[in-house]
Amino acid sequence: MIDEVEVVRAENEPLDDIEAMLEGRIFHVTKREHWLAIKQCGVIRPNQDGSLPTTFGFSTNSHFRKRGCVSLFDWRDATKEVRSFRYHCWPLTHAVPGGNGIAILFLKPGIVGRLITWEKWKQEAPWLKEMVVPHVEAGHEGRIPIEDIERVLLLRRTVNEAWRAEESQRLESLIAETIAKHARADEAKSGPPGAQG
Repeated sequence: MIDEVEVVRAENEPLDDIEAMLEGRIFHVTKREHWLAIKQCGVIRPNQDGSLPTTFGFSTNSHFRKRGCVSLFDWRDATKEVRSFRYHCWPLTHAVPGGNGIAILFLKPGIVGRLITWEKWKQEAPWLKEMVVPHVEAGHEGRIPIEDIERVLLLRRTVNEAWRAEESQRLESLIAETIAKHARADEAKSGPPGAQG
């Protein structure tokens, strides 16, 4: 039985601890409802023909999709250079406030030997302009059996109306303050009324 942990956070609460759990791991991210379908069929299936619903959008030019691979996040390398690439495809993006949430599927370490890294794209297909996230994205050719999933983290974010109201008020005050500041600067440049001419 796969261990499932559910985490619910308000939209203004930090996710640093969730990000820390991803460090050094290989994982797959999908919408929560897609995880239910994966459990039912017993595998994570590649989406080569685009017939399956997607979480991060469907691209006809995805390097791994075109090769019948399941796309995975590979966070084993945490060097500064590599970390900057993570923001090109952030795994927690689709945990939108008020939505059903996402499922993060942590894969067992034994899957490493079956991974196709982005380095293969660099060797084979950069001139084809196929899409890949350097240093971060990896592929697994064919289906991934559910037995290769070590644990699942279900993340859902809730709407915080009080925080939204406070942020809206803060933004309105900031805008009013900026407008007043510019008005004072314009007045200082032109001098007091009647000073010119």
